[in-house]
This record gives sequence, C-alpha cells and structure tokens, in this order.
Amino acid sequence: TYSIEKKGVYDFERFYRDAKEWSGEHKFFFNEKVFPMSKSGDGNEISWNFELARKGDNYFNYKISVMIYIFRQIDVVVDIDGQKVRMNQGYVHIQIKPFFERDYQDFFKNTKFHGFLQNVYENYLIGHRLGKAFGILGAETDSLIKNMRKSLLMDIGS
Repeated sequence: TYSIEKKGVYDFERFYRDAKEWSGEHKFFFNEKVFPMSKSGDGNEISWNFELARKGDNYFNYKISVMIYIFRQIDVVVDIDGQKVRMNQGYVHIQIKPFFERDYQDFFKNTKFHGFLQNVYENYLIGHRLGKAFGILGAETDSLIKNMRKSLLMDIGS
C-alpha cells in the first residue's frame, strides 16, 4: 500500500478530472465505489473510494484500489500569475493498493485438488508471465502516483 499526504491548497475538481483521464489513457476501467461528502464546522469531509481495473489475460486482471480522505476542505481564492483562481484547501490522505485478481474465471475454485493445480499452474507454468505482470502493475501504480501528486500541486517544476 502506498500513501500520499497533502496539507494545503489544491484544486479538487482538477484532481477528480485528472484521475478519470489517467484511467482512460491507461485503459483502466474506472469504478467509483463511494463518494460521500459531509459538512462540519471546519469544512467539508470527503471519503472517495474507487477501483481501477484492466484485463491482463485469461487468468488475471490488474486492479488498483484508491481510497481518498479529505478533511477540513474549504474553498479559497488564490492569486496565480495575477489572476484570482478558486481552489480548495485542506488535508488530503490517499491510500493506493495495487493487486491482481487471479483466477477471475474460477477455473481453480472447486476442490483442494484444483487448489493444487492452481499452485502448479502459477509457480511452474505461468510464473514468468506473473513476474512480467507485477512489473507492469508496478509501473502503472508509479504513473498513477505521479499523476496524483501533480494534480495536487505537489511536484511543481518536476
């Protein structure tokens, strides 16, 4: 699990739009699970959970689970290059968990013998494919993290 934390100014609408655009550009299906928002005396509280999914092959799918918690979000006006821009300010905490959905067609789910066959299949027949897929999932996760940090104005100039 990877974490990103930001306390300060950001543009939540841009962050939301960039997350969806990134998933489309990288051919991930964007499945928004939860998006409750509540108001408190200190600002808005947002809990936003979504899952990104992409087919790997006939045995596994790539998945990235994203949980975003925003505390004390308020609207602010910021002066950027002499122009007044509406943005948000608050504390953002993001957890990103990449994983594989293995045997998503349930070939090996019935008996202990099928479990043994699954172990043989994964360790001896397709181990090289899974290793390559771990590398792909790691690179996609790194790209998502960089995109999110940029959207939150954390990596300006890099």
